[in-house]
Amino acid sequence: MGADDSGRRTDGGGGEGAAVFETDGRIALRVVDGGGNLVAARVFVTAADGLAYAPDDAWMHADDSFDRSERPFEAHYFDTSGVSEITVPAGDVEVDVMRGFENHFERRKVQVKVDGTTQLTVRIVPLFVEVDATSDWVSGDVHVHMNYAGTYRNTPAHLWSRRHPRIWQSLKIWS
Repeated sequence: MGADDSGRRTDGGGGEGAAVFETDGRIALRVVDGGGNLVAARVFVTAADGLAYAPDDAWMHADDSFDRSERPFEAHYFDTSGVSEITVPAGDVEVDVMRGFENHFERRKVQVKVDGTTQLTVRIVPLFVEVDATSDWVSGDVHVHMNYAGTYRNTPAHLWSRRHPRIWQSLKIWS
C-alpha cells in the first residue's frame, strides 16, 4: 500500500482495512421507492479520477459486455439493499442507480467535501409501462455467474449470501 503525491490511495482501494487519506470523503446513499421505502438497486459510482468506487464491504461487479467506443473501461457496479456508504476522493462524483428495466435510470452528480459525508437519496421512478394480462412486457434476468470465466474468486457460500431479502421480495414472477 502507498500513496501518490496527492495522498490518494494506491493500494487498489476498498476492502477491510483499506487506507483512507485526507483527500477522501463519503457518500451516504439511500435508494427509495415512491413511498420512501428502502429498495434494492444496482449502483455505479464514478469519481472525477474516472475510477469506480463501492462500499468497503460490497462485492464490485464489472460489466464485461461494454462498447469501447462509449467508454475506455467496463462499467463497475455493486448491489445495495437500499443503504450504502461509499468512501470516494473529494470532488465531483457521479452516482448512477438502476432497479430493473421497468424503472428510469437515475443519474446524480454530487460534490463530496474532504473528510465530509454527502447525503444522497435517490428515488426510483417507474416507467409506467402498461402491464396487464394481455401485455408483452417482461423484465427479468434469472441467471447468475459463479466466477465469470475465472476473473472473480466467488464461492458458493458468498453467492448464496447475495440473496438479500429486499432483493428477493422485489421480484415479480409471472407463470
